[in-house]
Amino acid sequence: MSNNELAKGAGRPLTSRARDTLARSFDASAKPERFATRTVTQLIALTLLVFLSLFLWEGRVGLNLPDGGFFWYGVQRVLSGEVPIRDFQAYDPGRYYWSAALLAATHGTSIVALRATAAIFGWIGVFAGVWLVARGGATKTDRILWLLAAVSICAWMNPWFKVFDNAFAILLICGFAYLLRRPSPRGFFVAGFCVGFAAVFGRNHGVYGLAASIGAVAYLALQLRRLATLKELGAGALGVVTGFSPLLAMFLIPGFGSAFWDSIQLIFHEGATNFPLPVPFPWRVPFEQMPLGVLFLWIIAFPMVGLVCAAINLRSSASTHPEFVAALLVSVPYAHYAYSRADVDHMAVSITPVLVGCFVALARSSAPLRYTLAAVLAAISVLVVGPTHPGWACHQTECTVTTVGTDRLRVVPGTAKDVALLNKLVHDFAPNGKPFYVTPYWPGAYALFDQKSPTWAIYALWPRTEGFQQRENEKIAAAKPGFVLINDLPLDGREGQRFSQTNSLTYGYIKTHYRLLTGYGVPDGYELYVPR
Repeated sequence: MSNNELAKGAGRPLTSRARDTLARSFDASAKPERFATRTVTQLIALTLLVFLSLFLWEGRVGLNLPDGGFFWYGVQRVLSGEVPIRDFQAYDPGRYYWSAALLAATHGTSIVALRATAAIFGWIGVFAGVWLVARGGATKTDRILWLLAAVSICAWMNPWFKVFDNAFAILLICGFAYLLRRPSPRGFFVAGFCVGFAAVFGRNHGVYGLAASIGAVAYLALQLRRLATLKELGAGALGVVTGFSPLLAMFLIPGFGSAFWDSIQLIFHEGATNFPLPVPFPWRVPFEQMPLGVLFLWIIAFPMVGLVCAAINLRSSASTHPEFVAALLVSVPYAHYAYSRADVDHMAVSITPVLVGCFVALARSSAPLRYTLAAVLAAISVLVVGPTHPGWACHQTECTVTTVGTDRLRVVPGTAKDVALLNKLVHDFAPNGKPFYVTPYWPGAYALFDQKSPTWAIYALWPRTEGFQQRENEKIAAAKPGFVLINDLPLDGREGQRFSQTNSLTYGYIKTHYRLLTGYGVPDGYELYVPR
């Protein structure tokens, strides 16, 4: 009896022969079932086609000066020899070095080239997700299901600078699925490596991975009726350290360790990883927003129901497909990401393991039900997250062609005005590479001109201590920016989140050493200052 035949009986009590087969499937000496080269080639071609179509549609569309600019600026600084977190405010370093390495290898420097480096990583995530679906399917040639899964996952790969997060949510599932199929020292090492490597790109992924690890160890203990051995746990710990080793090596860089520790302390000081937004539960929002509210419930309901089903199967000695269990285990901690800031961008990461788990479950259902529900999932994905894609925005609104470095992008009129304003300010007050200071919401302003920020904080949203602000003021004084542009609008409508409140000493320094320039056509809520 093959593993496929055994899996087809998932959910039914196993015969003694089936139990023996199940035991052999978890035997460290048994070789796991492998895909034929032809199947892997088909998966690569299909996922490439879907992701490439998305990139061609919107690779030259849209410009996000806040969050997208935050990542764009960081890659530029890495290419200039600076170190993330130590020399400038940044995400965890992995994504910067990934994109910087590809840009350096191809001699690309444009925003479109940068998007291509992120798209490659996003495609890896989509391929891994569809591979899990195919791995969990009753047949290895269900191309229709693969296509619907690829479209669904790809739709949530938005915005472009966050595809690393979506991809690692899927790659963690791959690691834990391997562990559940091979609960051996090697399986523990592979799962641990995935957790450690994910943390190089985002410490939150490391935390989520560790949480899922606890669930995986507990599940295996119940399934195999034994605790993990010290050798297996040691292999898992070694895998974490090995995967995390690139970041550990960075602690040898002078100043990086203290800066990294300061960034962790800030999280504990604020007691949150993000600025929360009210969760749009269906009973709280207008009718047109109800689908989004239902998805927030789905993120919670899927792992709850799935884990109950897996527990019932364990009790009845029935098997649950490893890829499905792995998706369940990963989806539980990742739900935190969506609820930390309840918007579509954060939901896009949390819903990814849920989608993968649902498609894995559908892969073993009857054909009519499988294709109907898969098409529904694809349609929901496109309709809910589609309007947040820049390509969709330019389909709804007449976009303007704007020059961004060496590229010409189609952007919405508001963004075109912002770029035109920055070009005018730089031309009039900071020509020939003279520094300028734009805060707190437009780190992309520096990236537009490949310009270094005078301050470490390029996205000054969090309240800062007096000591930190004094050091930032000293940097501003040394840089002597030609102009200062401050957006003093309250973040999310919170009065306490104005820049004048969160960074009052720096705001006071600007008002003391610079004079307010009125009548220059800056947007409402912005304040333009020039040297006295």
